[in-house]
Amino acid sequence: MNSDRFDLTSLRLFAAVVESGSLTAAARLCALSVPAVSKRIRELEALVGVQLLTRSKTGVAPSPAGTTLYQHALQVGAEVAQMSLAMSDYRRNIQAHVRVCANTSAVSGFLPRFLSRYLRNCPEVKFDLEEVNSEPIVRAVEAGKADMGIFAANVSAGSLRTAVCDVDSLVLVAPRGHPLARRASVRWADALKHDFVGFNRGSAFMRLMDAESARLDLPLKLRVQVKSFDAMCQMVSMGMGLGLLSLNSASVLGRALPLRLLPLDEPWARERKLLVGWRGDVQLGSQARLFLEKLKERVPDVAVD
Repeated sequence: MNSDRFDLTSLRLFAAVVESGSLTAAARLCALSVPAVSKRIRELEALVGVQLLTRSKTGVAPSPAGTTLYQHALQVGAEVAQMSLAMSDYRRNIQAHVRVCANTSAVSGFLPRFLSRYLRNCPEVKFDLEEVNSEPIVRAVEAGKADMGIFAANVSAGSLRTAVCDVDSLVLVAPRGHPLARRASVRWADALKHDFVGFNRGSAFMRLMDAESARLDLPLKLRVQVKSFDAMCQMVSMGMGLGLLSLNSASVLGRALPLRLLPLDEPWARERKLLVGWRGDVQLGSQARLFLEKLKERVPDVAVD
């Protein structure tokens, strides 16, 4: 097989087909006709000599070979994008580029102050920060879309190497007139007697809340589900239910709202760890390595559960 015959456009189109599950949807996303997309896929299959897609009445799905090609296509696309950004940065006299995905706990907690100090000492660095839920962060780093990711420790790190970069406690967020608001601390079983404002399913917080409720064999009564920490605090302040947040985030977001922060009297709530994850098979740039080392130094010698 002549590897020179692979082209970026066909690889991008193939990735779009896999992600959308449809030639028609991929054609729409890429502003091409369906016959043009179909022709590109046929040419790819002829080049590799195996079937890449299985077709059915409901759409298309990658074959085992197609899944492998898709993973490589993502990696190639990420490398090309990184190359393009690096060249663009040189034109703008930016000498390094660091790409990080971080969950909301990090973005609303320790990261702003930490990042501010780092960038003051490294003015030549361009820093790309994307706020994402913990699970997609792991996939983004594995696919080469970010140099590293910061995510909750109760999410699988996949193939990434990890280190603890932050340890915080969890607190209940309650409106000031709530029946639990005057307590010095609260047990999870007592909190579960009341309504909650939660996050979308799949978030690290919801996984934790579901797991601890199931352990006690008690229902989690979700009255409202939201996407952001700020929206959760707003809903709690209006009496919609209790919330669960890290202390750092709750302390910042709750300043302007009539909220009470209540310590949770549970071992799992006293130390919530955030991990920084990176690919061990990829050589990071010098500034990305420096940023990673600074993150790892924040919480030295803490093991991952």
